[in-house]
Amino acid sequence: MVEIKAAQVKELRDATDISMGECKKALVEAEGNMEEAIKILREAGMAMAAKKASREASEGLVMINAAGDAQTAAMVELNCETDFVTKNDTFLAFAAEMSADSINYETGAMQEAVKDTMAAKIAEIGENLVLRRNVHYKVDGTGGIASYIHLGGKVGVVMEIGC
Repeated sequence: MVEIKAAQVKELRDATDISMGECKKALVEAEGNMEEAIKILREAGMAMAAKKASREASEGLVMINAAGDAQTAAMVELNCETDFVTKNDTFLAFAAEMSADSINYETGAMQEAVKDTMAAKIAEIGENLVLRRNVHYKVDGTGGIASYIHLGGKVGVVMEIGC
């Protein structure tokens, strides 16, 4: 059996954001091989995501990413199981990452593209997460887009103003 050092566990934890205990188990199983341990954690995350998929994710946030030229905007709704998680820094950072990335996807196309990322984040946070929807807006003709978030992230509004 290979001796697993605390520095290795910390390095894997820093790379994956998975708990120290899970990182150590993966390193032991991978006999100290960092790449193999990451693969083990990824597979475990997908299995965990599959187990948690049946849980209802009715809490969450709406976030909007509007391009600086006011010609395109994208809105995402990222849901979780509890309102406690919606205040978690990890969840908030992930929601911001999903919002920033959403401008690159047409309406409804993002869910499949981020499936693996979602599975990894479910393993990290420990709750079911669902990218409920993504909507992409583009100004048709002249005009601009304005947006705002209401009720602390529960409602998002995107308006197209045409002229």
